Amino acid sequence: MADSEAAPEKAISDVKELMDRLEKLGDGDFIYRGQANANWRLKSGAVRRVQGKEKADSDDYPFPDDVQDYILELVDNAKSLGLEFHGGTRDHCCALKVLAELQHHGAATNLLDFSRNVLVALWMACSEEFDQDGKIFFANLEKEEENEDVETLGVAEAGTITIPKLFQKSKIQVWTPERFDGRIQSQSSVFLIAPNESWIKFDSILVDKACKKKLLNTLEKRFGLTEVQVYPDLPGFAKANRTQMPYSPRQARFYVREAERAVESGDLESARRLFEKAAKVGPENAYVFFKRGYFRDEHDDPVGAVEDYGTVIKLNPDSVSAYNNRGILRKSQGDPVGAMDDYNTAIKLNPDDADVYNNRGNLKKDQGDTAGAMADYDMAIKRNPDFAAAYNNRGNLRKDQGDTAGAMADYDMAIKRNPDHVGAYFNKALLLEKMGKIPEAIACCQTFIRLKPDDPDGPKLLAILEKKLKK
Repeated sequence: MADSEAAPEKAISDVKELMDRLEKLGDGDFIYRGQANANWRLKSGAVRRVQGKEKADSDDYPFPDDVQDYILELVDNAKSLGLEFHGGTRDHCCALKVLAELQHHGAATNLLDFSRNVLVALWMACSEEFDQDGKIFFANLEKEEENEDVETLGVAEAGTITIPKLFQKSKIQVWTPERFDGRIQSQSSVFLIAPNESWIKFDSILVDKACKKKLLNTLEKRFGLTEVQVYPDLPGFAKANRTQMPYSPRQARFYVREAERAVESGDLESARRLFEKAAKVGPENAYVFFKRGYFRDEHDDPVGAVEDYGTVIKLNPDSVSAYNNRGILRKSQGDPVGAMDDYNTAIKLNPDDADVYNNRGNLKKDQGDTAGAMADYDMAIKRNPDFAAAYNNRGNLRKDQGDTAGAMADYDMAIKRNPDHVGAYFNKALLLEKMGKIPEAIACCQTFIRLKPDDPDGPKLLAILEKKLKK
């Protein structure tokens, strides 16, 4: 084994640096342990407790017999309480399972927690001690076994071995427990058990203290690793929500979900309050402001919606949807220049977004740029051949240009792509009226009324058509 202090390296500051460092190690069967303070020695809780606080982080180690006596007493006391350990009673549960259960509930045992998942180790190294560098210890078990420093403790032997026999081993034992515990499974746990812990001298990687919170944020957002995922049980959940734990920006999504439920139930006042809470808790969470912007747009606050989409763009300059939505609002508020800027930026960010081409086409049509509008509608349909709204809009433009056949073809295509597209039925009815095909126009108008019974334009047009039919 290599001495962990022999070759100090620069502390890593992001996940990529960690992966690059590991890539250089080549293939193997690796295990990892994260410690939040790089000054802590690689010692089990049992060794630290036996030594006492003053010597816990020194280079000294207690006599193995003293540690063995402590472990024997610990296991015996636990069993004497009559506790059950995963279906076994004090007479039938093996010593190692007792130790594993005690370990995961905070007792000081001689089991050293390692993981086969380096990201779990990184999370452990970053989870506390924010004023200290963290450290990730690692070992290639294939290499260590070749050097005869470690050996695997098999399932059968682990189920029967006694504490004295364990301490008589001449090598460090590697025990991969059965997944009888939620934490063991979530952490991909591997336990190291050393009869004499002074034998353990693994290599390590430093973790920059200044980057711990950033790394935790990355682990949560990209890999779903949080305290609740690492400790997926009631004690872990309670620990994650203890008094000392501040609200995290991730809580903002909870308030957004509650706000959306309030909208569904018609309680708009509560929805506004909950969105405000979400924005307060997550002031740098673009998702929150995007959702609130959509809510404000839907409920008669276009100015607030524009402001929220602006915040989204500030937090995430690559948000095509935010530019597109703000462009729609700016157009409706009489700001065609701002709207065009937003649409152009959105298309630059994503040249394949059919929705933006369609919206920019509408703006160009309003500005009298019929050629530009036609080109954008064509591009929207090219990008999304099932885009009914783009066919409908192009049909309107073609109708205005006197291309009756082209307009009719577009309206028919819009209806084919979306049989419930009310606008296409209404526009087709108007075109059929113009062509003198009143019965067909009436049929389209009736479909429009069926799909949109609360729109007064439907009955008005139907009355006109029926009057013409009588003539």
